[in-house]
Amino acid sequence: MLYVGIDVHRRTHEVVILDAVGKPHGKSFKIGNTHHDLAGLFERIAKSNPEGEVLRFGMEATGHYWLALYSHLNAAGHEVIILNPLRTHAYRARSVRPAKNDRIAARCIAEIIRTEPKSDYYLTDEDQFALRQLTRLRVELVDMVSDQKRRLLTLLDQAFPEFETFFREKYCKSALAVLQAYPTPEAILAADIDELTLLLEKSSRKRYGREKAEEITRAARQSFGVPFGQRANGLQIQLLAGQITYLEAQQKQLDREINVYLDAIPNCLTTISGIGRILAAVFLGEIGDIRRFRNAKALVAYAGMDPSVIQSGEFTAKKAHLSKRGSTHLRRAIWLAAAAAVRNDEALKALHEKKLAEGKPFHVALGAVANKLLHIIYAVLRDNKPYYSPSLARAVVAA
Repeated sequence: MLYVGIDVHRRTHEVVILDAVGKPHGKSFKIGNTHHDLAGLFERIAKSNPEGEVLRFGMEATGHYWLALYSHLNAAGHEVIILNPLRTHAYRARSVRPAKNDRIAARCIAEIIRTEPKSDYYLTDEDQFALRQLTRLRVELVDMVSDQKRRLLTLLDQAFPEFETFFREKYCKSALAVLQAYPTPEAILAADIDELTLLLEKSSRKRYGREKAEEITRAARQSFGVPFGQRANGLQIQLLAGQITYLEAQQKQLDREINVYLDAIPNCLTTISGIGRILAAVFLGEIGDIRRFRNAKALVAYAGMDPSVIQSGEFTAKKAHLSKRGSTHLRRAIWLAAAAAVRNDEALKALHEKKLAEGKPFHVALGAVANKLLHIIYAVLRDNKPYYSPSLARAVVAA
């Protein structure tokens, strides 16, 4: 067998070929991200592989740069090992004089796949891969919306502090529509009351009308906002309200597409307390094929929810923090699910309260719930059967 280590970069990749005893087959060389370069790679390997030995390729999971090369090598039927950069860093650190350049990195990757051929990453099927991409984008959009809302609130506190009291939902469709059209008290006072009424009726489907328009106008007349800088503040408020409206529309579009992919993957995750359709999509995308985890503890470790161990000689740390070495996206989702589960599932709520009664801080108690949820998720995905909580089982018996 020949071992091909590839140090992946954005445009070009460094390649080193080793034989079964770790001897290099010629010098390292570079290839680009084109079909022509890939064909050149196979031609170069063929020259140093006259007997047609089996090939094993290896590369680091460096950002997204490895995906294209991996997919083409995998489609050609070759074994490809994907390494966590932490493994290659630890391997280089074994040297008395650790060094780093592209050639050394490629050689290091080839050595690892020759001696420790275990892949750290697995590409899931197309639907699960799509869910991973779409749900990660959704998280970014949600964070962007939250940031813009905080900025908008800061500006309103200065320009029109009374505005947040007008609507039950501070950033509802009607509120954003008003702010885009009339972003300051001055603009509202200059507006025609009939036009403001029409805008409210249209944006709220007639939930709000003239009464609300008059209320906003009265508050604008007596506003305690900063009187200077209204024009600059008004432009910022107008633009931010428009951005929030646009981003929320994109989020809804994403949700519809996520639901299409979710329906294409048979699963029972939404039967678990605290997990709705969007979180179910996140779990499916981030976990992928559950069979790659030997047990629930492996899934917990992948999420970075396992405790880190600090021990030396006879000393063992009494407080163990989460390792946080796994998927940040999966970890965020499990925390959200745990926070919802303690409100909706009696058994998980009891676990949370038990940990609190033992004197554990709130986040530590919630971490115990998250750990338990990961065990439940593992079992549901492994068996592809619905989850029945003890509280739900009692309700069924009572009925």
